[in-house]
Amino acid sequence: MLVTEGAKPHRLDRWGGTCLDDAHRHRHELVCEWLRHEIGMRAHGPSDPIGLIVAASKGDLAEVKTLVEQDNINVDASAFDGRVALHLAANEGHVSNCHAHTSRVPNTPAS
Repeated sequence: MLVTEGAKPHRLDRWGGTCLDDAHRHRHELVCEWLRHEIGMRAHGPSDPIGLIVAASKGDLAEVKTLVEQDNINVDASAFDGRVALHLAANEGHVSNCHAHTSRVPNTPAS
C-alpha cells in the first residue's frame, strides 16, 4: 500500500541504506523478493558488501548467490574491518559458502 500511495522505495535513509537493505538485514526474505521483482530494486551497490558478508556469515547460500549474481555485489569488497564474505563464511564453518566464493574466482596465490 505504501508504494501505491506514492512512497519512494529507492529513497536512502540517514545511513545511506534502502528499504531493501533493511529487509535483508532483518532477514525478511519475502519482502526482499517483492522489492527485487515488483519494484526492480537491487542491493545498494558493489561498494556495499554488508548484505553479502552477513549472508555468508549466516550460511545463507541462496542469498549469497542472489547478491552476487543478480545484484552484482563484488565478492572481494570488504567491510570496515577489511574482511570479505569469504573470511566470514570460513570463520563460521560454512563450507558451501566457501566453495561458492572460490568457484567464482580464478585460483590466485596469496600475496
